[in-house]
Amino acid sequence: CLRGDSSPVATLRAIVRSGDIDSARHVIDQVTHNAATISRAGDNLVRDRADELTQLFVESESGCEDETQLMKRLEAR
Repeated sequence: CLRGDSSPVATLRAIVRSGDIDSARHVIDQVTHNAATISRAGDNLVRDRADELTQLFVESESGCEDETQLMKRLEAR
């Protein structure tokens, strides 16, 4: 997703399939942190992609009780 090889929604579906909501949240937090601290200072594209992934997760996850509900929301996108 950060390289532009897959869409944020496809990436998030893969992350959610591999674990639970808490694990997905942790991965998203790590991606966001790494994009902000490790990417080159002028590399706004990577940070923008990380922000888009984070925003998609926050919007989709809100009110979900488990990863099944989250996947249903992501599949609808």
